[in-house]
Amino acid sequence: MAITQENIQMAIDMARDYGATKIVLFGSAINEPEKANDLDLAVDGIKGFKIFSYGNRLEEMLNIHVDVIPLDSNSKFIQHILKYGKVIYES
Repeated sequence: MAITQENIQMAIDMARDYGATKIVLFGSAINEPEKANDLDLAVDGIKGFKIFSYGNRLEEMLNIHVDVIPLDSNSKFIQHILKYGKVIYES
């Protein structure tokens, strides 16, 4: 299943409703969205359990696997995402 621009816009719109201040797209959807079978997002501003609720709702709405991780750590993985990912929303 391809990741479309419409999928990404829906992810942004819903994340804003949850209070997101920054969203970074990473993984296969950046370079080969037509071949991607999931949507990988790192978000800032969605706190606690709400991040899981956001991911579950988005997955149900888009009918694709969605991975959502918080941007609030300084791990090497987050640093990698910030370096190579694509910021798709920032307020």
